[in-house]
Amino acid sequence: MRNKIILFLVAMSLLTLQPAAFGQTSPAQEYYNKAAMQYLIGDLDEALKNLQAVLKIDPRHAGAIELQKIIYRDKKIPIPPEQKRAAQKVETSDQMDKTMNLSRRLG
Repeated sequence: MRNKIILFLVAMSLLTLQPAAFGQTSPAQEYYNKAAMQYLIGDLDEALKNLQAVLKIDPRHAGAIELQKIIYRDKKIPIPPEQKRAAQKVETSDQMDKTMNLSRRLG
């Protein structure tokens, strides 16, 4: 299970890189990278703090939202209601974007 999570984190990091910046990462990505490393070494509280910093900068950061869910599950604590609502808004918005893109292609 841990290997799958590590693979997921690496994949999310690669997917969220900004190639146009030529090696420079955004502040949100830097916080996310720190959070991912802290998660891997078991420092879950610090990882959550960095994930909160990511989501203040970029509330739609998919990797941060997913890693936050994983950490809450690992700590066996419920996801705070405001975090659930934020994740649901992102999922709903993403679904709407996909629907709009599909309708443009078909129309």
